[in-house]
Amino acid sequence: MWWIVPLTAAYALVAAFSVRFRRRYRRIVNAPVTLRPPDEELTLYEVAYLGFRHRQVARTALAAMALSGRLEAKDEVLTITDPVPRDDIEAEVVKVMGLAPRRESWERMHRFDKSAVINAVGDRLAAQGLIDSPPCTARPSGPVVTSSAS
Repeated sequence: MWWIVPLTAAYALVAAFSVRFRRRYRRIVNAPVTLRPPDEELTLYEVAYLGFRHRQVARTALAAMALSGRLEAKDEVLTITDPVPRDDIEAEVVKVMGLAPRRESWERMHRFDKSAVINAVGDRLAAQGLIDSPPCTARPSGPVVTSSAS
C-alpha cells in the first residue's frame, strides 16, 4: 500500500504537465498567421534572426559588409571603409559600430538587443508564425519592479 502515495504524485504531475502542454499547443495552433507567398524566400537577415536573434543579424550584416569590401578587419581592429549602408540593418550597424577604427567592436554587440530595426525583422517573422512571440511582447528577463500607491 505504500506505493499509492508516489503513484498519486506521479499521476498529478502528468496531469499538470498535460494541461500545460495542451494550453500552449492551443495558443500556437490558434495564433493568427500571415502566410508567406510560396515563391518568396526568407531574407538573409530573417534566417539569421531565426538562428540566434539580434546579435546574429548584426554579425550577418558585418559579414556582408566585409565580403563586399566595405569593412576591414586587421589585427583585431574593425574599420568601416564605406559608411553608405545598403539597407536599414547595415545603417544600424554603422550607427552602433561607428566610423572610427575599433578594437572593442564585439563588446558593442549587446547594443543590438534592443534595436528597433532588428526587432522589425522579428515582428515580420512572428506575424508569419515562424517564431513564438515578437520581441516587443516578450517577457522581460530582469526583475519586475512595481510601486504601490498609498
